[in-house]
Amino acid sequence: FRLFVRRANTLLPESIDLIDSSVLSNARSQLLIMKDDTKRKRLSADVEIRLRNIYFDRVERTAVEDMINSIYDNVLSLEDIQFFVQYASKVLPTSPDDATGETIWKNILELQNELIAKRE
Repeated sequence: FRLFVRRANTLLPESIDLIDSSVLSNARSQLLIMKDDTKRKRLSADVEIRLRNIYFDRVERTAVEDMINSIYDNVLSLEDIQFFVQYASKVLPTSPDDATGETIWKNILELQNELIAKRE
């Protein structure tokens, strides 16, 4: 709700007379996109912290940024990024040179399948 209030001037038209159901529907979809973008930025900071924590002193700052970009290119849903943040120590390869988005995505899928199999 706070995000909507802060962004009301960009989501809604200038005049209240111009508001109809299509404008409200469009505002709702734009608000959801803004929420996802905000969440993605926050998760990006969490991902960076996890990478720096796990690969402490073994990776340069620019390499961490490249890893984050690669992760976001391959791990598309916010739920999967949250899963990655939670299980980063199990998902990340031991060497930072092997930590590419493709490898991490493959490891995420394998861990998710393992956890599903354990529940059944």
